[in-house]
Amino acid sequence: MNAMSAVRRREHFGLDLRQQYFRQVREFTIAYMRKQ
Repeated sequence: MNAMSAVRRREHFGLDLRQQYFRQVREFTIAYMRKQ
């Protein structure tokens, strides 16, 4: 197993998590604004 590919995969995994988090926050904010 190549060390560089493992590091790159970990960075990509972190990016995916961050994108999912931002999408959830944005959807929650939109739903909250609609309730007001």
